[in-house]
Amino acid sequence: MDANTADESEIQSPVVEIIFFHLQALFTQANQTYSAESVASLKRLIARLLIQTKTSPPIVYLALFYLSKLRESIPYPNKIAPSFLAQYQILTVALIISTKVHDDNRFSNDAWSKIVGIKLSQLNALELQFLECLEWKMFVHPDLYWHMTRHVGMQEQF
Repeated sequence: MDANTADESEIQSPVVEIIFFHLQALFTQANQTYSAESVASLKRLIARLLIQTKTSPPIVYLALFYLSKLRESIPYPNKIAPSFLAQYQILTVALIISTKVHDDNRFSNDAWSKIVGIKLSQLNALELQFLECLEWKMFVHPDLYWHMTRHVGMQEQF
């Protein structure tokens, strides 16, 4: 199997499930449903993204935190239901920002662009919009971080 593709066990991994759950909790309207094929497709994209970028648990924790902060910054959040592609792009940007905050030496945006298949100009614009929604506040207090890792339940999932 190609190292950059996700097999069924990786798609069903607890980490992918947790990320998918959080994306849906953040972006799905009350009565909205998706086909099993669409759900599997997004989970494959998430698994492949994690495989290709070798994303560590701390990066995922931060990304989930930033996604929740993004959701809080959106006026009238129940009126927004991004497509799975948009959710994938938003997750990608959250991971990019998390990587920059946590590691600051992983991949350039150009490398991310090639890995995820999003044009560099679009990726840069999405990152800027995301950071503006967060009001450039990326610091997470250590107590909040550790509480979040216990709440999310991914300590042993990587």
